[in-house]
Amino acid sequence: MSPATAEPIELEHEKLFLRLDRGIFELFEFPPTTDFHFRTPVRWLAVQFDARRADRCRLRFGFVEADDVPLFGTQPVPFVFTHTPSAVLPQAAEGVFREYFARVAKAAGRRLGA
Repeated sequence: MSPATAEPIELEHEKLFLRLDRGIFELFEFPPTTDFHFRTPVRWLAVQFDARRADRCRLRFGFVEADDVPLFGTQPVPFVFTHTPSAVLPQAAEGVFREYFARVAKAAGRRLGA
């Protein structure tokens, strides 16, 4: 299934809204801030999950150049820019986001990391 022909894939979790539509991934936070909106072709997207203290996790969203970089995973990602949007959430949310990005990866012909 090509991302250009697929139905939108959306996830709303806490104050985050994620959407893949026609090959473009978008991330929004509520309330909106000028520095949090993130939009990229899904082929350039990578999301890194970091476990943090006190049962928290951080999701880092960024741009990558290589097609072989996993779309989502726990390993360090070679982001193109040093500043990328991130969100801090309960660690229990990792499964929700892994499931969502598994759907996104399948639609985009990409893979998940560990």
